Amino acid sequence: MKHTFVLIWALSELVIVNHSYPQSLVGGVMAFAVSGMYMVWIHIIYFVDRFWVYPILDNFGLVPRLLFCGAILGLYQVLYLIGRVINCNVHAKKAKFYKI
Repeated sequence: MKHTFVLIWALSELVIVNHSYPQSLVGGVMAFAVSGMYMVWIHIIYFVDRFWVYPILDNFGLVPRLLFCGAILGLYQVLYLIGRVINCNVHAKKAKFYKI
């Protein structure tokens, strides 16, 4: 229920609030940097405590884990772009209209 509530809150905020996004390249780089730092952080937690925050990572070797983290970084980029497009289409009167 905790994750579902966050999703409902994020979607309602997306509809209610008109967010001001930076240029696409700058926003994409910032989203990649934040998600990359998060990936580094979960690895630091593992190396310090020998505990994976996400237990599925315990089943992967080095190469599959790097591929998994790369896929997650790509997913973050896609979610950033989807949020940008939805925001601009919902608030089309105030912002440029983006097509998917």
